[in-house]
Amino acid sequence: MSDAKAAQQLIMRSRVDLTALEAIVDNPGVADEVFGFLAQQAVEKALKAHLAMMNIQFPVTHNLTRLVSMLEEAGTKVPESGLLFSLTPFAVQYRYEGLDFEDPLDRKAV
Repeated sequence: MSDAKAAQQLIMRSRVDLTALEAIVDNPGVADEVFGFLAQQAVEKALKAHLAMMNIQFPVTHNLTRLVSMLEEAGTKVPESGLLFSLTPFAVQYRYEGLDFEDPLDRKAV
């Protein structure tokens, strides 16, 4: 598969996750772990799409900080965002262990 085709597929999948986020953002019946997972996935796929468009092979990883670092090393400036980086644990850890903080996720900010 070409890099452009892979990027196109990744961005389409990212948009699917984003659409789901928009549908559940105000639904308190959907756990923050689920919302956070979809947000993390949307960002991960978008970052990987950008890497693919730059013909940069990326590892199998859910670590958003690592993906952003790869983009920045290639010359793409990604705005600093603690919120973005804080989504990484939703890929695996929070899905299986649950959230270990009492404050609800700020869905609107995400």
